[in-house]
Amino acid sequence: MDKKAKQITAATVVIILLVAVYSFQVYQSQHTKPQRLFERLMRVASEAEQISPVDYNRERLAEQETTRVLNQLQQDLSAVKGLESQISAQYLLSEATAFLATDESFQPWLTGVLSQLWQKDSNWQMEIISKTERKIIAADKCLTLTRGGSRWQLSSISLCE
Repeated sequence: MDKKAKQITAATVVIILLVAVYSFQVYQSQHTKPQRLFERLMRVASEAEQISPVDYNRERLAEQETTRVLNQLQQDLSAVKGLESQISAQYLLSEATAFLATDESFQPWLTGVLSQLWQKDSNWQMEIISKTERKIIAADKCLTLTRGGSRWQLSSISLCE
């Protein structure tokens, strides 16, 4: 083999290795990482493990829970005659959602939510929605996992449609 052929062979091997590494990273990102998070959330729900802040997007989940609590407060307070339910609900909202402010208080709440879903139905199923989104059907709720960069996180808990 002459020098040119060896260079071409070496370049081909390098290209094949780079493609293999890239393919492995794509597989990890799109299949292995969301599956690991799914399994971890099930262990957290069954109280076999504790959840970590890297497993969830607290800002998105807190925003969603704040909206849910506000709607519930408005609904509950609308039954009180002579009370402006929207103003009263806004007044009570910060105290009712104070636990969402820090990971130390948020984590026990989230663990409790997951545990309640696990107790209702431990047969959770994960569906692929897109390259960056997965849906876990857990009892009557849908948990959304989203990818941001190379990390997957729980980003939403909602009623399944």
